[in-house]
Amino acid sequence: MTDQFLNHSLADDFIFTANVIPGEICDFLTSSIAEREWDLHEWYNYAENSRKSRDEKELEVLHVQDANKYVLQFVSSAIEQYTDKLGTGDVISHFNNVRFNRYKTGTLMASHKDHIHSIFDGECKGIPVLSIVGALNDDFEGGEFICRGKVINLNKGDILIFPSCFMYPHEVREITSGTRYSFVMWGY
Repeated sequence: MTDQFLNHSLADDFIFTANVIPGEICDFLTSSIAEREWDLHEWYNYAENSRKSRDEKELEVLHVQDANKYVLQFVSSAIEQYTDKLGTGDVISHFNNVRFNRYKTGTLMASHKDHIHSIFDGECKGIPVLSIVGALNDDFEGGEFICRGKVINLNKGDILIFPSCFMYPHEVREITSGTRYSFVMWGY
């Protein structure tokens, strides 16, 4: 990707953050998921048609049945603010189920672009339009969220929204101290 493309400010207008999740909800979710059994994050390899972790620094993920009921109202509020700000009107009609992410000291999320196919199981069909990240805590060090080469500062209770396409490469830098909790969803 060229530096000119990454520095194009119009694309940056589509990166949006809103602090909409109350602290007590963040604390409730974090305490509810912290001691559960987590899985190592896996990446889909198109060439091999397989899923695997990239290395030992991989974050952990957790799928909780019915977790949407705790976050969907806040995600919907942030989406409404996002579409109002941009004047796009309705751009999504569905959300996948929440996936929680846990980054312990020494873990990270490698740079990637969201081309999420795992949310579509044959019954559910669509194209991911918006990537949604919810920050559940901020009592850790490191773990900066980088999108399009720029640090996006996330505080406890923030929801970050950006388009799910090749123009928005993003990553989470290595955690240097503590544990970072977040959730991800995709709107389609």
